[in-house]
Amino acid sequence: MTDDKNLIFDDLYNNEDPWNTGRSIVELCRAKKYILELGHCEFFNGLDIGCGEGTITSTFNFVHNMTGIDISEKAINRAQYKYPNIKFYQGDILDLRTYTRESFDFISCLETIYYIKDEEKKERAIKDIIDLGQDNCIYLFSVVTIGENKYGKYFTYKQALDLFSKYFNVVNTFPVSLKINLIVRVLLKINKKISERILLYFMKGKNIKYAYQTAYLCVKKCVKK
Repeated sequence: MTDDKNLIFDDLYNNEDPWNTGRSIVELCRAKKYILELGHCEFFNGLDIGCGEGTITSTFNFVHNMTGIDISEKAINRAQYKYPNIKFYQGDILDLRTYTRESFDFISCLETIYYIKDEEKKERAIKDIIDLGQDNCIYLFSVVTIGENKYGKYFTYKQALDLFSKYFNVVNTFPVSLKINLIVRVLLKINKKISERILLYFMKGKNIKYAYQTAYLCVKKCVKK
């Protein structure tokens, strides 16, 4: 991305937690869904690309050593203060190798990839993400799958599946946030525990048609020798 993009995101982070990641029941359930899908796994070295203030990064307790990268310096400063046991770097998804020479067995890139509008740059970023992973690496992507909006940055479910299938073997997809109308949003505010159960229940299985955000769990494609 660019310095201008950095300034845009820094402006967003003038206020703490601009995405309500640590406060919204919808966002809290999104984090819990990742744990439900991956909590039985164990990874040694993890990287979260586009980590923001590190709220979701900090929930990945199935990874022994986590690293977070985000373009916003304000977000990274806040993340490092809140989660001192995690390494955080201010950096651009388009230049990942500048910030880390490590290799990882778990890499997440959540709600980030669609901000790269240029297809050539998007391809370069994805290839860099692949290169950062070990042969046994699990890659977790999450994107909004409600179809393209007027800015053309969101995917349909199939568009995202086609994109990730081009570079990876997609081994699983699952909803991590649901399309919720205003009436349901009001009901969700009444009781937090009941709300959580309702949301997680509807995110079970393959209810992709109800998904606002969908996760794509990937592994590297085998290369014939």
